[in-house]
Amino acid sequence: MLLAIVLSLFTTPTHAFTCGAESWVTPPALREGKFMGTLEASCTVKKTGGDVRQVESYFRNKVLAQVTTRHEGPVADHSLGLPGVLFDVTVRHEGGTLRNLVKIATDGRDALAYDARSKQISLPGMAGYLRKLDVIFKVVRVDADSFKVTLTNTTHVAKPALAPGGIFLGIAKNKARDEFLVQLPKLAKEIEQSL
Repeated sequence: MLLAIVLSLFTTPTHAFTCGAESWVTPPALREGKFMGTLEASCTVKKTGGDVRQVESYFRNKVLAQVTTRHEGPVADHSLGLPGVLFDVTVRHEGGTLRNLVKIATDGRDALAYDARSKQISLPGMAGYLRKLDVIFKVVRVDADSFKVTLTNTTHVAKPALAPGGIFLGIAKNKARDEFLVQLPKLAKEIEQSL
């Protein structure tokens, strides 16, 4: 125990991350009986010797580990502006399933793009009101030892029939922001550890 404390005094972390404030890309609104909103924020990840190819491998393996049904893929895809692949998969999520179109692309050196857009959502309980969940992030090398990670989340949630519109909008907006603020540092940490 004492040795661990003493050694920790002499070791310095070789990487870390800091995240900026979130902002609404599209103002949250109640349309067509649904809350709709898109949040975005960026983090700077410090990592000496970081390799974007390892991030690509990590997230490809993560997607495939959660698959309950692979409908299609991997199929070559260049729609994100980089060489990549597309998967149409159903994955386990919080006691239910999500069917997503997932695209992962990288130049193998300085940039990675990940784009998962929900096609079909089947979740239990209150989560059953979720109609759309799109998770998009980009990793771009800033210099030899740092990367910029930008996360964009789009959420659509159906309004329960008896919920007043204004109250529901406020609650859904706060819930979307709270969940985003939980997921942002988790993503930054995953990228930091996989670089």
